[in-house]
Amino acid sequence: MLHFDRAAALAAFPEARRLRFFGDVAEPEPQARPAGTLAERLAGHVRNVLGLTEVPGDVPLTDLGLDSLAAIRIKSLVEAELGHALPASVLVRGATLDDVTGAVTRKGVGARDGAERAAVRLFGPVDDIEQRAPEGEAERIAEAARREFGVRVNLLDDPTPRALAVHLRAAEQAAVDAAGPTLSLRATGSGPPLFLLHPAGGSTFVYRGLVDLLGDGFPVHGLERLAEGGPVVERAARYVALIRRIAPDGPYRLGGWSFGGALAFEIARQLVAAGEPVGALALIDAGLPVPMPPERAATLLTERFVGFLHYLRDTYDVPLEVEPARLRELGPDEQVRLVLAEMTRSGVADRLPPAVLRHQIDSHWDTRALDDYRPGPYDGPVTLYRCTRPTPWAVRDPRYDHDDVARGWDRCCTDLRVVPVDGHHLNLLDPPAVTAIAADLRRLL
Repeated sequence: MLHFDRAAALAAFPEARRLRFFGDVAEPEPQARPAGTLAERLAGHVRNVLGLTEVPGDVPLTDLGLDSLAAIRIKSLVEAELGHALPASVLVRGATLDDVTGAVTRKGVGARDGAERAAVRLFGPVDDIEQRAPEGEAERIAEAARREFGVRVNLLDDPTPRALAVHLRAAEQAAVDAAGPTLSLRATGSGPPLFLLHPAGGSTFVYRGLVDLLGDGFPVHGLERLAEGGPVVERAARYVALIRRIAPDGPYRLGGWSFGGALAFEIARQLVAAGEPVGALALIDAGLPVPMPPERAATLLTERFVGFLHYLRDTYDVPLEVEPARLRELGPDEQVRLVLAEMTRSGVADRLPPAVLRHQIDSHWDTRALDDYRPGPYDGPVTLYRCTRPTPWAVRDPRYDHDDVARGWDRCCTDLRVVPVDGHHLNLLDPPAVTAIAADLRRLL
């Protein structure tokens, strides 16, 4: 008879829990599926950032729509709430909500002692991480899809968490697409509506936490990305026509974070130029590019694309090389198309999660529109909520990453109020920064 100390064995070889024999005799891993307030807080943050009503604990977050921007927002929330570093690369390489919650509970992520164990756990292949849904989990997710989006999921086809997550995400996107370029962030209220513009490459789902803090006295409409894109001035003109249909009489109240702020500004400028009232205009750390000579701007654009390729290589482990000299020979839009064509030719596009690929493509076209935007003057009151901390950009561009307190808006605004907010650009819509913004914005509205 062999004496077997399972506790000692599993302490020495924790990965043995994945083997069927040891899994049968081992006690549940401590806090492997943590419950309580910590788990719920983390789940709530992920739901809000991804704009979902349900987040299965054992589905890779990338399958639920997580992209690099969402990863940085979740990282900031975890670090602000728990004081432990969480690399964004952990999230985009297949970690599930249970992985993140369990690792944070054990204080293993980012800590020097145990960092390698956390990396093994969180960077594991999706096939190893993904398990079949526990009893009742598949039904719960399917019920959420039916209740929220009216879409029925056939569980007999494929009951795995990944398949169910794909159904749920597709159903949510279908709901957004069916609504056209508007998304109702709050339908009730008798006051003048608030219109919030989408950020670069993203959806107005990012404003859900802010809207919840603004009170319920007025409806809030999210203006989603227009499929045809185009220059900022042309996009704003289409949004103006849409806003007039929704609220023919005004006064118009507008706001936006990042690129959405530039869209909100141009919409307000066009409305005022047409003699229509704008009651409030709020820019959440929106910025204009620093004016530079064309030659320098072209060089910076090439550097931005080279930095993006390095980001893909370092974050997703997808090798893709395009010679900078080849990019410099092309115009701005042609550089975008070349990078996208190379991503397709090399198979990189097929290896990236769909949400990541869509976010990156849309972000580049939106940023190109902002590069070329030259706003006209605006005499109405403008409030700029300005971050006070350095932003952990994945790819830096000195035209936008600078210390100008007014972010360039003093060049075209005669009545600009700057409100400093403790946070960096990518976490201003998350606690605690969003609470400060909401408190001031409530007074403004």
